[in-house]
Amino acid sequence: LSGSYFSGPIPSSYGALSSVEYLDLSGNLLNGTIPPQLGSLPSVRMLKLGWNQYSGGIPPELGNLSSTLEYLDLAGAELSGPIPSELGKLSRLDTLFLYKNRLSDFIPPELGNISTLMSLDLSQNMLSGPIPPAFSGLVNLTLLSLMYNNLSGPVPRAIADLPYLAIFLIWNNSLSGTLPQELGKSSSLLWFDASANLFSGPVPPNLCAGGRLFKLMLFSNSFMGPIPESLAQCHSLWRLRLEGNQLNGTIPPGFGSLRNFTYLDVSHNQISGPLPQDLFSSSLLQNLDVSFNPLDCAFPDAIWEMESLQKLYASSCNFSGSISKICRCPPLITLDLSGNRLNGGISSGIGHCQKLILLNLTNNELSGPIPNELASLPVLSTIYLSHNSLDGTIPQAFQNATA
Repeated sequence: LSGSYFSGPIPSSYGALSSVEYLDLSGNLLNGTIPPQLGSLPSVRMLKLGWNQYSGGIPPELGNLSSTLEYLDLAGAELSGPIPSELGKLSRLDTLFLYKNRLSDFIPPELGNISTLMSLDLSQNMLSGPIPPAFSGLVNLTLLSLMYNNLSGPVPRAIADLPYLAIFLIWNNSLSGTLPQELGKSSSLLWFDASANLFSGPVPPNLCAGGRLFKLMLFSNSFMGPIPESLAQCHSLWRLRLEGNQLNGTIPPGFGSLRNFTYLDVSHNQISGPLPQDLFSSSLLQNLDVSFNPLDCAFPDAIWEMESLQKLYASSCNFSGSISKICRCPPLITLDLSGNRLNGGISSGIGHCQKLILLNLTNNELSGPIPNELASLPVLSTIYLSHNSLDGTIPQAFQNATA
């Protein structure tokens, strides 16, 4: 019955459907409250009521389905109020989806009693308070998503001991403290996102211990210390975002050898240079952002040899030297080298960058003329060259451009 444009409330008489094992009313136009009588369904194993327009909250009576219910999906249903602690009695449940509602108050620790639970998604609500330490009882959990709430406090140490946890998403909360340093050691994490919180301390060194981590997002926190060398040896990794922290030291060697690695952002940290040489030999890296770090070294000419690089952000890194040795160009779309100490002329080799759309070289010490080859780039639409010492005439092709 899903996606059938049914409207109105769910009939309370549905609670008397003694033979129904699967009830799917999702994706309709249902409204009113979810009838508590559904807690009397004697045989139901799967209950999907999400993506409707209910009023009110989750009926506590659903906790009476403890002997049969395995799958409960109330996502996107405009539900409000607290999560009933009675749901913790659903001892056969393997999936609980309550995301994208207006649920509030604390997460009931009773949910930690559901040892059969494999997928728990409470994201995109208004939940507050801590992550319950009782979640240590979720020994079969593979997915835990709590993102986009108002949660606070630390991540319980016991979360690191969950043996099957693969996807752990807690971004955009107010969680704080130090992440458990054992996180990833007991399970094979695939995707961990703790961005936009208040975490501090070191990045846990075992996040890729299981050898399957492909996405790690820790941006906009206050992590300190070096980037763990183990991440540069994580051959499953393809996306790493560490920007907006207080990380220091150098980027460890090894990222350039990762066979799937396409995205690295370490901007707005305290990373020092030079960049590791193996990074320039990466055949797949498409996005590299090292902006706003005190790299304080010569600009590496080897960047022009990178095969797949599409976006390079390296502003305010205290790079010195020149960019006059461009003999070839990656498939760059965006090149931002603003706010450095680059000197000399702009190489005519910039004409090799045929896919370039945005070029920012402002606030450097560049001199000499603007090369005609720059003006002939076919898709270049945005260019910033101010606050340099360039001279000569503006190329004819630029003279009809609009500011």
